[in-house]
Amino acid sequence: MKLANFGAIIIEDIILDDGVEKTHYYVIKGKSANRVFPAIEILAKNFPGLAWVSDFGADAIIEPTSQGKDRFRHATQVLSIGKTKMRQCFAHTGWRKINGQWAYLHAGGAIGAESVEVRLSRELERYCLPEKPENEMEAINASLSFLDMGKLEVTLPLFTAAYLVPLTTLLQPMPNFSFYLYGQTGTFKSTISLLQLAHFGNFPSIAGLNNFDDSANSIEKRGCVLKDTLLILDDYHPSHRRQDAQTKEHTAQRAIRSWANRTARGRLNADTSDKGRYEPRGMLQITGEELTVGQSTLARVSVIEIEPDDIDKEALTAIQQKASLLPHAMCSYILWVRDHIDTIQKEFPMRFAELRTAASKEGQHKKTPEQTAFMYYTLELVTRWLRDKGIFSEDEAEAFLAESRDILISLGEKQARRIEADDPV
Repeated sequence: MKLANFGAIIIEDIILDDGVEKTHYYVIKGKSANRVFPAIEILAKNFPGLAWVSDFGADAIIEPTSQGKDRFRHATQVLSIGKTKMRQCFAHTGWRKINGQWAYLHAGGAIGAESVEVRLSRELERYCLPEKPENEMEAINASLSFLDMGKLEVTLPLFTAAYLVPLTTLLQPMPNFSFYLYGQTGTFKSTISLLQLAHFGNFPSIAGLNNFDDSANSIEKRGCVLKDTLLILDDYHPSHRRQDAQTKEHTAQRAIRSWANRTARGRLNADTSDKGRYEPRGMLQITGEELTVGQSTLARVSVIEIEPDDIDKEALTAIQQKASLLPHAMCSYILWVRDHIDTIQKEFPMRFAELRTAASKEGQHKKTPEQTAFMYYTLELVTRWLRDKGIFSEDEAEAFLAESRDILISLGEKQARRIEADDPV
């Protein structure tokens, strides 16, 4: 019995693992007497319906026989036995244990593991790091020049943010706040944020960055995919239309609370079984000309306020010219963290409690000293990495940490006053 004028086999069975769920995809190749059809990729659950045959074009014809489709489906699977290659792809960034070893996933593969395939959406393919750092000392010094780009009260917390994000899921508790770069238009907020992102790949422009025109669900999904890396939510600006202003405020409030609480909306399958949540697994940074409202919301962000003269334009241009070196600095840091994960996870809970207590002041919101503790602990790790690489001496590391501590404490005090001023009582 003739079933079709062509035959097909499943040449690949791809398991796409985003850390929340695993999805199967088939790659199917077809051939008729006259032509070879280009391979197509489909969701495995769509295979039995045979709607994918139309992707081969008008020359692929299935005969209208009784049970023809089911027989063709069966024949295709039988012909595929022994010819189907299994592939595992990861669909997120960040830390993952592969064959018992820690590896840091990015769009180009994995740092710390070989032959690892990562598949991200087109917009996220820029999150791509080198396998190994090149020009390591030059790259690290280029990253450190971020601190000299302007007023240290601005550059230090933003530098810290870049080096905190690869620690996100390694730390327990996880960071429970987001960064908020706040200032009037023309203060280089987006430009500086791009330099932070440049530590994780090639980000020459703001094209493709998340912004407040994106849906809240889209932002939530990307927050889950971008594990242990930085998501920039750009351009929270005033709106003249009340509906637009309310939409932006809702999006900002939902994102800030989602990242702080490490939670997301629950999802159900068609049979009402639990489908899992897309909890954010990295860090969020918002840029804006306005601040969100509400004490509890402000308590969940670390606000870095930037004034028009806080950034040195020449220094900014200089580091922009070295932006291609920044992923190599981050690769070096990630490899160092990988070698020290066990130590970091063992020491962090006690050290975090010590730093939180040291930063606490009577009357402050409890989340403010926690932000200081997370950031200062990050800088402690960074200075240990820099000492191991011969960039900092012991005295230079101590001086840097002492200056950083004063700046972070001052940042926390400003934040506490801002929260108190927003008290509706």
